[in-house]
Amino acid sequence: GKLFGLKKFDYVNTIKGCGFIKGKRSSGYFALMDIFNKVIVTSVNVKTNCDRVIARSTTLLDEIIRS
Repeated sequence: GKLFGLKKFDYVNTIKGCGFIKGKRSSGYFALMDIFNKVIVTSVNVKTNCDRVIARSTTLLDEIIRS
């Protein structure tokens, strides 16, 4: 499940960009992807200015990215 309060596919806002969590590491770093599974950033630290916008659900919504 959760690592540092985040789950895979949670939508987060970071300094390096906004996107869905693609993969998590025990060190606190993770990768961000967009709705089409394209990697936005490969390494973001969860401890530095990371805000969860929306928790994951059964469907990934693109409307957040468009607005």
